[in-house]
Amino acid sequence: MLTQLSECRKALTPSVLGILLVPVVILALQLSLRGQLANGSLVVLQSADDYLVISADSKNLSAKGVSIHSCKVTALDSGLLYANAGYTSKASLYGHWDASDIARQQFRLLAKTPRHELIPKLAEAYAADIAARLEPDVTVHPAEGWPQELTTALFAGFDEDRRRVVIVASVHRTPTGVGYSTRAFPAIDDVYHVAIGEAAITQEFAAGKTLRSQSWQSSLTFQMTGLGIRERLITAAEKMVELTAQYQPSMVGGPIDTVVVSRTTRVEWVLASRNAGVDERYGDFLSVILPVALCCSA
Repeated sequence: MLTQLSECRKALTPSVLGILLVPVVILALQLSLRGQLANGSLVVLQSADDYLVISADSKNLSAKGVSIHSCKVTALDSGLLYANAGYTSKASLYGHWDASDIARQQFRLLAKTPRHELIPKLAEAYAADIAARLEPDVTVHPAEGWPQELTTALFAGFDEDRRRVVIVASVHRTPTGVGYSTRAFPAIDDVYHVAIGEAAITQEFAAGKTLRSQSWQSSLTFQMTGLGIRERLITAAEKMVELTAQYQPSMVGGPIDTVVVSRTTRVEWVLASRNAGVDERYGDFLSVILPVALCCSA
């Protein structure tokens, strides 16, 4: 997928979106142990020029049932975003953990590290921590039918020299247990797109080979007519989430959280689900839908 970067263009139109897909196979919760773990579903990043935009749905699946108020995007500070998909929390009689809390904790430990070192080290430390927490369950209970990709996280922001940094951290099964890897995407200003989670619809959109994907592209082109680059990125990111929710409603749905971070401004929350909020240290609300708690700030 990295080869698609060479095909990116400056103009943001559906026909030239460079799609970098990091699929996370999220299966229905069928067995007791896996039922203690909560699933996220879709996170989309659009990047170009001075902007990074992340949109995510708010559906979460667990043994307790379905929630449509799960915030998957966290502003770790005024210029760094974190989002997750896959197995993102565990609650049982034997303890609990939450991936977003772990990201915040690891960020605090590294807060004084130079920015260009902090983000890669944060992704590495986070992935190692999550892998260590999942390994006992996966290795002791192999019959549970764990997917190959267990959870994936996205770290996106700008360093002290205003260079964009986008890193995907993946936790996955290995022949001997659970491992992890991180992937840093090139710090380029060309248009590109990263999707983690239920990415099948996003992939179909990018390929443009089906009649419905061609219709989606035409619709998005019309929606983006006359918009500036920032608004185009927001529109495209939200469109990917909306389409996936429409065609995969069992896995993706609920209000959409959309966040913008740029080289020159603080984090801006464009849309937010009812459990999303903003700490004034880290961003501004531009448009809010039922704000409740400050769950999406470090």
